[in-house]
Amino acid sequence: MANAGVRGRPIEPLVLSAQERTYLERQVRRHRVARSLSERCRAILRCADGLPSKSVAAELGIHEHTVGKWRRRFLKDRCDGLLDEARPGRPRTINDDQVAAVIERTLRTTPVDATHWSIRSMAAETGFSHTTIRRMWAAFGLQPHRSQTFKLSSDPLFVDKVRDIVGLYLSPPNRALVLSIDEKSQIQALDREQPVLVKAITYCHDTYRVTTGEGKTRAFWERNLRFKTDSSKDGPEKGAPAILPAGMMGDRASVIFAAPEEITKMIEARC
Repeated sequence: MANAGVRGRPIEPLVLSAQERTYLERQVRRHRVARSLSERCRAILRCADGLPSKSVAAELGIHEHTVGKWRRRFLKDRCDGLLDEARPGRPRTINDDQVAAVIERTLRTTPVDATHWSIRSMAAETGFSHTTIRRMWAAFGLQPHRSQTFKLSSDPLFVDKVRDIVGLYLSPPNRALVLSIDEKSQIQALDREQPVLVKAITYCHDTYRVTTGEGKTRAFWERNLRFKTDSSKDGPEKGAPAILPAGMMGDRASVIFAAPEEITKMIEARC
């Protein structure tokens, strides 16, 4: 009976501002947010509704101590407290300037004895390991060996722009709107690169075979080859359609004609 009047440690009330509640509810509704973050936001919302940690834990199927942990983190750091803390590990040894230097060298120079850089030649040139170069190129989507289907950017601000765009996806600000605007559509790309003229197109079963003016023939699955028209001054001349590669794998393409009637005249059903 001596302990009948003893109470537990008082719990600090959890009160949300309108902005915090909006943020937490948005994280719960998002499909691409990490499940762990969504679960933490849902726990904080239920605690803000006045439910004790034990009831919240039973409702969400997690341990009571887990609810208490994120409740304390939220009371201390608010919404930032729900994010994962930096984990211990070896400190970073390559800074942003060194990464930028490798990317610029990849984009702006070529080796003396080859037409493009390879991972190992770039590693030997810069002094980094080949695995480090591989990670850098993968992070920026660089594939110098695929020059026929991959265009390397010569923009001096390429590294800064990629960093800004990636940052929008990793940590988007509230009510952010990202617009992507190309200077021209793919059909108008004849201005920017030398077109490859098409001499003949045959169709057999589900495969197109395109013969270019260079005498080369390539096969395309029927769904990987698009036929388009462009009658503007930037398009191909009449009777001289051009083929433009598409896709990172180089297995897709578009054939651009000057007029729609040229399409049926060009394609011959022949096996």
